[in-house]
Amino acid sequence: MKCRLIAGLATALLAFTFVPVVCAQNVAGAPSPATDVNSRLARVEQQAADAKSSADNAWMLTSAALVLMMTGPGLALFYGGLVRKKNVLGTMMQSFALMAVITVLWGLFSYSLSFGSGNSFIGGLHNLFLRGVGAAPDADYAATIPAQTFMVYQLMFAIITPALIAGAFA
Repeated sequence: MKCRLIAGLATALLAFTFVPVVCAQNVAGAPSPATDVNSRLARVEQQAADAKSSADNAWMLTSAALVLMMTGPGLALFYGGLVRKKNVLGTMMQSFALMAVITVLWGLFSYSLSFGSGNSFIGGLHNLFLRGVGAAPDADYAATIPAQTFMVYQLMFAIITPALIAGAFA
């Protein structure tokens, strides 16, 4: 009996304390239901777009890592198994050396010449030294991933192509 009385008094006290505050907030700045729904919908759409961009970015970086693994250990060991015993180290080093050389060339000017705005055959030099290649997406090539991710992904294929050609001559 005494517990019920205390519980009832506590409930009444809480109700008289918080109900006016909640009602005052809802009456004073209550947005119209249409505005509230539209703002919530816009927020949900933005969150969905951000999640899509994050997933696209993660998949592109995972794919780039897989292509890098095909070049480094993959081609080096594959071509190392195809040549004579005395040429194994040289063939493996060609694959690893091409990874370094192509990466430097790609960063200096090859990316700009491949994907920069220019004419039909060759791009311009506005991305020389990767200037302007940042976290913002490039709508011309990939609207949902950062330009850096696109650059790294294309770099992996720029690396593996000469490595395949070098192995063909071994």
